[in-house]
Amino acid sequence: MLPSSATHDVIALISGGKDSIFSILQCEANGHRVVALANLYPAPRAHDPADADADANDDPDSFMYQTAGHTVVPHYAQLLGLPLYRAPIIGAAVETTLEYHPHERPRPGSLISGNGEGNGTHGIENLSIADASSSPPTPAAVAPTPTLIDPPPSDETESLLPLLRRVLSAHPSATAVSTGAVLSTYQRTRIESICARLRLVSLSPLWQWPSLPPAYAAASLLDTMRAAGMVARIVKVASAGIGEGELWADVLGEGRAQVVKGLRRILGDGGEEVGGAVVGEGGEYETVVVSGPPGRWKGRIEAGEVEKVRGEGDVWWVNLKGVKVVDVEEGDVVEGDRSTAIKPTLLDAEFEEVLSTVATEVEGVVPSLTVTPEIPRTDSHLRPSWFTHNVGLTVYLSNMHASPDERASPSEQLEKILVLLRQYLRDTYASTPSSIVSSTLLLRSMSDFTVLNPIYAAFFPLPLPPARVAVSCGSAMPPGCDVLLSVVVELGRQAERTGLHVQSWSYWAPANIGPYSQAIAIPLLPVKALIEENSEFDMRSAPKIIYMAGQIPLVPSSMQLLDHPLTSLNISGEEVVLPETGSSQPYLFLSRTVLALQHLFRVGRSMSVHCWLSGIAYIAIPPSHSHSENVELHLKSSSHTAAASARTAANEVSDTEDEESHEIDVWDLQNRPAWVAQQKEQAPQPNPSKHLQQTNTVDHRPRLPDMRHVHMTGATTTGYDSTPPMYVVRVAELPRGADIEWSAVGMANGDAVVQWLDIPGIRRKFKRGDFELC
Repeated sequence: MLPSSATHDVIALISGGKDSIFSILQCEANGHRVVALANLYPAPRAHDPADADADANDDPDSFMYQTAGHTVVPHYAQLLGLPLYRAPIIGAAVETTLEYHPHERPRPGSLISGNGEGNGTHGIENLSIADASSSPPTPAAVAPTPTLIDPPPSDETESLLPLLRRVLSAHPSATAVSTGAVLSTYQRTRIESICARLRLVSLSPLWQWPSLPPAYAAASLLDTMRAAGMVARIVKVASAGIGEGELWADVLGEGRAQVVKGLRRILGDGGEEVGGAVVGEGGEYETVVVSGPPGRWKGRIEAGEVEKVRGEGDVWWVNLKGVKVVDVEEGDVVEGDRSTAIKPTLLDAEFEEVLSTVATEVEGVVPSLTVTPEIPRTDSHLRPSWFTHNVGLTVYLSNMHASPDERASPSEQLEKILVLLRQYLRDTYASTPSSIVSSTLLLRSMSDFTVLNPIYAAFFPLPLPPARVAVSCGSAMPPGCDVLLSVVVELGRQAERTGLHVQSWSYWAPANIGPYSQAIAIPLLPVKALIEENSEFDMRSAPKIIYMAGQIPLVPSSMQLLDHPLTSLNISGEEVVLPETGSSQPYLFLSRTVLALQHLFRVGRSMSVHCWLSGIAYIAIPPSHSHSENVELHLKSSSHTAAASARTAANEVSDTEDEESHEIDVWDLQNRPAWVAQQKEQAPQPNPSKHLQQTNTVDHRPRLPDMRHVHMTGATTTGYDSTPPMYVVRVAELPRGADIEWSAVGMANGDAVVQWLDIPGIRRKFKRGDFELC
């Protein structure tokens, strides 16, 4: 099982580049302790790779690892005062898909393969991690993942495995690995694969940084690095628009404007693709850090000679000679400080507005909440019955349960449910568990969750298991039923399935640490049919339904439940302090509600969700609580306020603003006259952040909801809006002891039609478009 601590002893995987070095500062800012450095360098040819003056007339490129400037890396041990472990890169890029799971193989007889009957305890064999000398095998009762088998070491990614094992043997306290992945799914999934086999936590503190507050811009990462005192010099360029002139320039300083301008000339003025290029995430340029925060760095790097070498096409790199570490002398000017502008703010701007608005509305009303393991019911004698409903290619299977047997353990019940489910899919639809896109697991007690998780995990295929919600219903479960399972099955579209399975800790959203995906996307229609109608059809633009996993209010950077109310917010650059109502911190529940809802929106944006079709809030609150109705009311209020704030923010986003200001030169006048005219009419606003002085406040995140894709019909009375249906469900317990969990279904690349109907027995609440049963 992966370590569950909020802080870790960390092995920092470094290349010398700005991202991996800055990740070390991020780890330390979050209370982690970096115990060692690790680096992979190009396999030696005719010279010693440790020789800093070696002549390198070849460009030792790698899909996975930065190799430019690798002769500088040995000096970081002295600069950072940490032991450094190095190993050569063996092999090349063999597995070139974004997802990387060559090591995951089902064992014969497990629930993953065969007839589903299984063998051994709970129908699966003991799960272990092959050749993981740092940890003993994990029994099936607590194993978190399917069997992991090391693939042949032909892919260069696998070079990292023996290196980390060597570091672990010298530093057995290490429980995590840090990397500098920003937007590269290719890099992140490979690191996560290695970490899973070694039972290490993957830390990617820079993940999705361009979509984080306060700046919501890729260039803000460069500004934050500079504010922290870093100097990062360009050692390689490989993109049109930048070239020899940018080599050895400080991309955080004097070289930044020229790099950004050059890339925009080729790629345009906005969007994620340009944002990634600005920080070099697509290999447009590579850097080495030569100076860092005073007090943390023990000197700086100097090169005696910088030789510029031209490769093929637009590729240039530097060959450094006479590299050495020099002391930082008294009187040297070093900008920035390690304590400056390190962390993004926890809440996005629109969710700070939501919390402020809702908290003000409910001042003095929100109760101090507790969690109860029981939900009294008068109809608990009723037996559940399997329910099947088909809508086109979508099948809903609800309330699957084992036959009543008071003697069957929860694990035996789940095993039987999964066997029956496999048989039903095979016999009725000629399908397999790979067609399941979403599941809801209802338990009598959350204490069974740890035991049931490996059984559930062994049933579903990797790398993209279904999105999942797991809750405990306590005594509301029928007698003899400790487990109920409901699933959504999408037939005939398994090959077109995409999803999100981020396992790294970051500031972005909670890491996926269980056998589920954060989201699964399925095309509304088989893409094959669409391609047959139009050979030029792009599968990425196909309308999709997005099934979201449940989100609880974990702080992403620590993976711990939010434990204090967010009473001080930074809204529109001004500090807002929420009202106090007593020593019981009554705003904790609202703070958690808003944070978990933000997680849902961030994952939704990553999946290109344009609008939500429906949402569910699970709350672990006693129904007998005197203020439970108020809690539900305010829960609905927060969700609708979030939707309204997001709509307002989305409609205010400019489609043409740049991430930062530009200088107009002769090239612009000749090639972009319309853009020049726009710049003269509308200059970007300055960033209110004290530390990010070069980035404006233009928000380039995708709109959610995007009201251009939401259409209203049937509304004949004022007061209607496009807020999607929302349901509040009271449960006994939620994972990790949370008191709120959000889930939803969204749509991407399609238009949603909101139709208002006059239905007898339903009355409308015009304030925010709620429905209430009469």
